[in-house]
Amino acid sequence: MHFPAEAHPLLGPARSDRVQLGDQIRAACQDLLAAELAAGPVVVVLEDLHHADPASLSLVDAALRDFADAPLLVVGLARPEIDEVHPHLWPERPLVRFELTRLGHGAAMTLARHALGEDADPAILERLVAQSDGNAFYLEELVRAVAAGRGDRLPETVLAVIQARLDELDVSERRVLRACSIFGDSFTVGGVRTLLGPSQLDEVALTLERLVDAELLVAPGSSHTTSGELGLGFRSALVREAAYASLTPEDRALGHRLAASWLEGAGAERDAIVVAHHLERAGDERLAAAWFARSAEIALEGNDFAAAIARADRGAAAGATGPLLGRIRLLQSEARRHSGHNAEMLEEASVAVRLLPTRTPPWWSAVANVTLAALRLGKPELLGDYVSLVEPPYEDLPASATRLAHYLHFAGQGTVADALIGSAMQHIGAFNEDPAKWAWGYRACATRAIMRGDVGECAEQLGLAIRSFDVAGDVRELATARIDLAGALVMLGILADARVVLREALSSSERVGLPASVASAAFHLAFAEARLGAFDVARGLYERAFAMLAEQKNRRMDGLARIYFARSLLEERALDRALEEARVAREVGATTPQQPPHAAAVEARVLIELGRAQEALDVIAAAIEPVLRGLVLDEGESLVHLTYAEALMAAGQGGAARAYLRTAHERLLVRAGRIRDAAWRRSFLENVPENAKTIELVRAWLTQP
Repeated sequence: MHFPAEAHPLLGPARSDRVQLGDQIRAACQDLLAAELAAGPVVVVLEDLHHADPASLSLVDAALRDFADAPLLVVGLARPEIDEVHPHLWPERPLVRFELTRLGHGAAMTLARHALGEDADPAILERLVAQSDGNAFYLEELVRAVAAGRGDRLPETVLAVIQARLDELDVSERRVLRACSIFGDSFTVGGVRTLLGPSQLDEVALTLERLVDAELLVAPGSSHTTSGELGLGFRSALVREAAYASLTPEDRALGHRLAASWLEGAGAERDAIVVAHHLERAGDERLAAAWFARSAEIALEGNDFAAAIARADRGAAAGATGPLLGRIRLLQSEARRHSGHNAEMLEEASVAVRLLPTRTPPWWSAVANVTLAALRLGKPELLGDYVSLVEPPYEDLPASATRLAHYLHFAGQGTVADALIGSAMQHIGAFNEDPAKWAWGYRACATRAIMRGDVGECAEQLGLAIRSFDVAGDVRELATARIDLAGALVMLGILADARVVLREALSSSERVGLPASVASAAFHLAFAEARLGAFDVARGLYERAFAMLAEQKNRRMDGLARIYFARSLLEERALDRALEEARVAREVGATTPQQPPHAAAVEARVLIELGRAQEALDVIAAAIEPVLRGLVLDEGESLVHLTYAEALMAAGQGGAARAYLRTAHERLLVRAGRIRDAAWRRSFLENVPENAKTIELVRAWLTQP
């Protein structure tokens, strides 16, 4: 058996045209439902809901949310174990639950009489109904035994009924049924033929037909597999269990090995988890681990992050070592990145860095995830050893290296980040060859621009990144890039457009199931809403974001969100609460150098409003020191400089205030001069409150005699 080359866990990330398959599926389902609902009411029926995977349930949940006011009804049928498998099914939807009880006496008598005829002995009917105890399947099997002339020796249990029926089969039928049981509840003719060998090819199909006629197997309508073969299944899981129990341990191991080989040969790569289970039961743990890794990758592609983590764990438990274990831990860290489990992401990515071949695409991804996790957790001190690994030469860099560059700018490692960007983007003409690479490159360039105080260039580069992520079909990163663009638009004073972009980013993040992006979109949108005067809407969004960020332990984003919240409260004139939140923001963001000056500026402005001028000056004077020494702020620079000047004036230091206002104004004009788009530049100076206030004070303070 060989592992498919393009899917081997050691060969790097999956191809870009497959990375976002789950997003494509969600979008297609949403479009289909929207079209159907436009034509009329829609009923979706889900059979065996207890077997559903979390990604599918999430897709249905998104549909119920997005079409809450449409005539859409979802009907799910499940066994009682649904409460164990999916204990919190669609908790936010108006779920109505009906629990089916056992067959009542009258219904059971009707069913038995219908099967045996109106002239059936009432005493026999009563006996069958009493023995079945309301179990419809058991009653059917008892009726079948009576009809076959075995009414004098009815089995006492359901399993005994099934075993008795199997004992009545001829040797070839039992052999075929046991082969079917290797595959589980469903299978195909081709798979069963493979297990029985070429000498059985002509007989297998006929035998399967007889088993269907005997109602041990079912051939559901026109159900076909992706290869075009007719799909078959057991009438009951109990029938399958009884057939499987009759196999010897040796036959089971051989059967599972052959089943795995057949599935691989049939091109059933999407069934990687099934192949992995077969190999595990065959005792081939080495190959099972590789297929569990591939199945985890498939789950990740489908946005089923919980399944990706669980399947990867199965691969590790099966004995994966070395680079394969490194790949498994990387897959888990990727699932944690998108689901917002940052502490776990740091741990798993750290292991991946040690085990993966150095400077391969997966290795770059692992280093990027370590960097992101450390930033989110507010632990930049952990990055020293990892950054030292990223040394020249920088050649043939993958997209994951440019993603790392994006994070390194926030970690204060601009020199290394710029070197990575310069090497990766030198062949920009080859855009269509790898749009994901260019997308992250553009995004890293945007981050570099904002760190240099060029918000216009930042917005331009983010526009290119969004186009590239769109071409790559990367819906996840498309959402986060849109959030960043909206942040840039807010800094440019283009609030209405920012709100539109953020609403779309929030909606798409919810649809795809990205908690980290949902939280970020929520507090960015809250700030825009507050700036536009919608304070009630903003408060609800802030509360949602804080709850999610606390669960994710995302200290960096929590600090930024609290700065935004404090600024919104200040605009709302809720001064005491604004002061409290600004101080919390300073504490939470202490590990991110750019955040404390920003938070201190908000705190000082509140103190000025409260008439506590000297206290305000003390706060902002201490916070502005690193900025005066060269620290570049990605956000809030104008606010910091303006607040320092106003605090000086409020504290009675008019000369110093005017002198520093000149400095603040000069810095503002330098930043404005970098914005190439004239309309953006005008909006930056006129529509951003702190910028407009700086210009207003220049006219008021510096034109006085």
